[in-house]
Amino acid sequence: MPEISNPATGDSGESARWLTTGEAAELCGVARDTVLRWIKVGKLEAERTPGGHHRIPIEAVEKLVIPAVEAQLREPSSRRPLYCWEYFIRDEEPPEECRGCIVYRARAEWCFRLAGNPECGHALRYFRGSCEQCPYYRRIHRLPANVLVITTDPVFAEQLRRGTVPEVVCHFAANAYEASAVVETFRPEFAVVDCSLPNGERGELLRCLAGDNRVPGLRVILAVRSLAAPPQECSRHHGLLAGVLRKPFGPEAIRSLIEKIPVPAPPAGETDPASPPSSDGPTGSPESGKT
Repeated sequence: MPEISNPATGDSGESARWLTTGEAAELCGVARDTVLRWIKVGKLEAERTPGGHHRIPIEAVEKLVIPAVEAQLREPSSRRPLYCWEYFIRDEEPPEECRGCIVYRARAEWCFRLAGNPECGHALRYFRGSCEQCPYYRRIHRLPANVLVITTDPVFAEQLRRGTVPEVVCHFAANAYEASAVVETFRPEFAVVDCSLPNGERGELLRCLAGDNRVPGLRVILAVRSLAAPPQECSRHHGLLAGVLRKPFGPEAIRSLIEKIPVPAPPAGETDPASPPSSDGPTGSPESGKT
């Protein structure tokens, strides 16, 4: 992350942190084009480098994001149900590929009803595989949630292991390397990240999770010792954030938080689906998210 006092001159007399538009987009959990649009309309402060590139003070990003995150943590279930593109990208505007998709154009809540017909115009943008494997489909149908827990706290891990909640299936890892190995065979929809992990390790873990195409739509639950103030990750990775829980907690708390994510109700008679429709793509594990 660059440390320059004046992007217009490149001087480095003061220590102020500035972000590129790509870095700001990653921290906000939006597309780079969204950041550029914010700058253009004056929603986000930015300066120009001598080469004409935007540089954004990190304080401006946090000022923009933190109020929205705090409201989300206070009232996670107060929003309308999410469409599939909103569930996956959590951005103001969908990418161009979504705009041509029949699901977006029809504002269809049940995208999986259209996935089995390749002629209808379903873009299959975010998840490749059977609908039953798709995180959005699984949330709508209230299927058991696959949860990856990353912690080095044996007491916390044991508390989650002892819980008997069939709606939550937990696998465990101690660091980013182990987490990546677990993801290869266990595709989580949620990741519980213990904030007692060292700051640098925790930040790298969140960056890895955000960029892992094997787990499109993954959402992070931060496990903290105090809820007095939102952790730093709330502003820097809020695009991933499902919520924050205070330790200690068990799988019941995870289930309760997941149930607050606003998704449409399932179609009548599909609350316990036996054979959902599948796309024309591979029926195995997703390799480059599409839905």
